[in-house]
Amino acid sequence: MKQVNGKPKKWQWLLCLGMIGTGFLLQLPIFPAELGDRLSPVLAISGLGILLLLWRQKEKYEDLSPEEQRELDRRDRDERNQMLYEKAAWRCWQGETMLFFLSYILLALFADKISFLAHVDYRIFSWILLAYWVRVLIFELVRWRLGRKY
Repeated sequence: MKQVNGKPKKWQWLLCLGMIGTGFLLQLPIFPAELGDRLSPVLAISGLGILLLLWRQKEKYEDLSPEEQRELDRRDRDERNQMLYEKAAWRCWQGETMLFFLSYILLALFADKISFLAHVDYRIFSWILLAYWVRVLIFELVRWRLGRKY
């Protein structure tokens, strides 16, 4: 994913609108009420907050002189900054992986000692683990594809 310092990109606007739209769609009666009650406000408010931040970023970008705008656009394409961004994303990915596995192992070891987990169906943890492995598989497939392409 490309780091953006200047003018927000179309995909960022679409992501915010998608979050807001999904939040409103979850209120429809075809979805379970508990899902709509829990996720709908979080998605709609997060999307609205990010939308406001993007709008502010766009306003700040338009207030700059054309030379400063070109400098920000050049900085977005600069190889060093892109390398730093990708390295930070990779380290965050690795940290998230370790945190996920440690929490899953701790949950498996101490689930019977945690009172609120006594009422939880353990199949949901298997689905979460499956979703995580699918995400890792997609990542590796994209990396393999990019390695062949470039």
